[in-house]
Amino acid sequence: MKLKTLFVIALISTIFLFLDTGGGRYLPVRHPIVIKEGQTQKTQLPQQSIKILDWNIHKENNKQLWQSDFQRILRQKKPDIITLQETSLEADFLYFLQELNLASLFAANLYQTKVEAYAGVMTLSQVATLTHQSLLSNQLEPIAHTPKVALFSTYQLNQSHLLVINVHLLNFQLNLNPFKEQLQGIFEIASRHQGPIILIGDFNTWNEKRIAALKKLTQQLSLIKVDFKNQSTHIKANFGHPLDAIFYSVEYFNVIDNSADVIENKSSSDHEAIFVELQIRLNK
Repeated sequence: MKLKTLFVIALISTIFLFLDTGGGRYLPVRHPIVIKEGQTQKTQLPQQSIKILDWNIHKENNKQLWQSDFQRILRQKKPDIITLQETSLEADFLYFLQELNLASLFAANLYQTKVEAYAGVMTLSQVATLTHQSLLSNQLEPIAHTPKVALFSTYQLNQSHLLVINVHLLNFQLNLNPFKEQLQGIFEIASRHQGPIILIGDFNTWNEKRIAALKKLTQQLSLIKVDFKNQSTHIKANFGHPLDAIFYSVEYFNVIDNSADVIENKSSSDHEAIFVELQIRLNK
């Protein structure tokens, strides 16, 4: 697709994104903000396998429809770790979180003036978090002028510490360099971790160059992408390329047969939730 066409599409998309605030504005977060909410008494992830759920929820988490969908998915899949992107930290959602009895971490990338709440990524877990930090992209999305964010959190997994990296990568930057710069920042933190890694979220990999840059990162970290096989076509995509993905440390995990699932038939987000169960290698 020609660059001019891509520019027009990106410009229109960001205008609609900006206007979607209904008269409000998106204010950029300039410094990392991590908010801890729910708590849990559990301290260790299961020893045999862990269940992972990811969902870009399009700031719908305060809507009754989304909450019903989410509770249904929790009952069906019983995930140990849940990663959400485009989460809006409004009061109603905080009350909803209290009922779930999950540990939660939230990393903000923008503030919504209309609803007076931060938005960003959130990681929920059945077990307590050991450490956490967030990383904002240096480059901003055009028009809205907001960064994107990655949230790093660790959990006790047998004798190791599992690092979960919940990411939402730059979308409307047509120049590849800001995208690669955000990936490099993630790599610099992840490469210091000794133990298993799960890299997960909305990667906005809508062209071959972005896919190649992400592939380079995952190869450097010895990560393998979960294959959703014939369900891959149901994952949210732009220009024919899926945006959401789950990567895992091949040294520590195997995908349990037939566990990878794209959870369809929802109307509470423009993305589908994705799920996988990872078997922990016995020697780890």
